Amino acid sequence: MSRTVDHAQHEQMALRALEAIRAGGVAGLTMARLARDLEVKRSTLYWYFGSLEEVFDAVLAVVLERQGLHLAEVVAAQTHPIDQLIAWIHGVHDYYGDDPELLALLVQLWAVGRPSTPQLAISQALASFEPLRDAAIAMLDEGVR
Repeated sequence: MSRTVDHAQHEQMALRALEAIRAGGVAGLTMARLARDLEVKRSTLYWYFGSLEEVFDAVLAVVLERQGLHLAEVVAAQTHPIDQLIAWIHGVHDYYGDDPELLALLVQLWAVGRPSTPQLAISQALASFEPLRDAAIAMLDEGVR
């Protein structure tokens, strides 16, 4: 019988991995090194993530989820759609402006996560930002109406 990984624990492990990757860099990263950096057994790391690609995907998902929560909060403070769009733009800027290395790290994770398929990495990166773009377009359309 397979065990189910708790979402909160998975997210915590992804956040810890993010900090470990920040500290040690992406170059030459292996599951063994990441397990050492996280001070867990490799089997524990593999319990949460089957590969470095899965680690990178989880880190990206957590960062983008937190960005989405941040944007929802700043947009909700506005009532007019144009003001919401302006707040959204400022929110994105502030999210990464407070931590400029984060955006560079995300790009590295996308690139390193799929080195043999750069076009796939680019299309996945664009797809992950598609909901944000669509939300901005909807705000602009609503403001024009």
